[in-house]
Amino acid sequence: MKLSRKELAQMIDSTLVRATATKSEVEKLCKEAIKYGFRCAVVNPIYVKFAAKILEGSNIKVCSTVGFPFGVSLPEIKALEALKAVEDGAEELDMVINLSALKSGDYDAVKRDIEAVTEVKRVSKEIVVKVIIETAYLTREEKNSCM
Repeated sequence: MKLSRKELAQMIDSTLVRATATKSEVEKLCKEAIKYGFRCAVVNPIYVKFAAKILEGSNIKVCSTVGFPFGVSLPEIKALEALKAVEDGAEELDMVINLSALKSGDYDAVKRDIEAVTEVKRVSKEIVVKVIIETAYLTREEKNSCM
């Protein structure tokens, strides 16, 4: 199946989540997302309102990170971060899985962590929550045990 440029662009999340990202770089990211028709612009929580204002009126979604970059925040804190991001205009969330719990084999803690963030769906049923697993930190055995 051959995709058009527009169809391909709609599969791309344009991301700028460096700790040193500046407001002008976030503005550039958002304008490029509009120009190329990307599905969403992913920014750190402090820039969600700013990105939402720039993207207002376009069909580009704002996505915020949650628990970035290590995922080891308490589930309650991640839940609050998710809620605030949605209040500020995020339509998607990229939460980082608790790698420490995963590597410890504490799958119940991992589940509670994900459930805490997805509780935001009570506020916004349309919100998309994606779970990011930093696989570079996992051994082959750990990756296999997750399946």
